[in-house]
Amino acid sequence: MNSENKLKAITLNESLIQSSPHPFALLVSKDIDKKNVMGVSWYSFASLKPGKMIFILSEKSYTSKLLKMGSYVSLCVPKESVKDIALSCSHTSGRDIDKVAKFGIDLVAGEDEKAWMIKESNVAWVLKINDKIHIDDHNLFVAVIISCHGDGTNEGLRAF
Repeated sequence: MNSENKLKAITLNESLIQSSPHPFALLVSKDIDKKNVMGVSWYSFASLKPGKMIFILSEKSYTSKLLKMGSYVSLCVPKESVKDIALSCSHTSGRDIDKVAKFGIDLVAGEDEKAWMIKESNVAWVLKINDKIHIDDHNLFVAVIISCHGDGTNEGLRAF
């Protein structure tokens, strides 16, 4: 075995590119009178038994302020066909506008309308928030997977 180290120091951004593709997701949450859609790149499965996912949001984000223990949300991996809409959701706050209406996002109900999913997704999970951990200027959310939905493809949008 060759003992020569071929690994060299790289930047964090380079490591993201070299470890890609990373699925890009949209998090759909509900306010009292509207639904909000936010781009999320930092999420992962945390457990399969029981099914759990984690995701991290800036504590300053509108969505981070909406989510409480017991909140239902969906995490959707949108298809390439809605890439422009998905990216627009990532660069626009829902605090002052209704992104669903502004960008013409088609939603479908899940779990007794407690959560809504992006229609043009290749996979979506309905989640129930069961923990929130404050880390510096971010909130790490832990959620139980209530249900999984998919269209049978692997054509989701990739972040990197």
